[in-house]
Amino acid sequence: MSGKLKNFGGIIVLLAVGTIYLSTYIVDKTQYAIEILLGDPVDIVLEPGLNFKIPFVTRIIFMENRLQDYDADPGAVFTKDKKEMKVDTYSKWRVSDPLKFYETVRTT
Repeated sequence: MSGKLKNFGGIIVLLAVGTIYLSTYIVDKTQYAIEILLGDPVDIVLEPGLNFKIPFVTRIIFMENRLQDYDADPGAVFTKDKKEMKVDTYSKWRVSDPLKFYETVRTT
């Protein structure tokens, strides 16, 4: 009987550890996090550290809070007098409002 009780206790401990693991997430100092509960954003985490969520129901979306680079491929455009002009563009940007960014883009 004690062997079955040990197995049952081991299963309970394993389930508890798994639930705690699925209920926590860590936000790095270079990230923002948005908690999505059943498809709707419910919380924005701006500070780094350990946070908690409801497992299986809450989804976490991480996004960078550092300066981002975007460098597009060079292209060619034609002027009004039919001359070719080479164009190369780049931009630097940072997410200042994570919720507005998520609602506008819906991807990261």
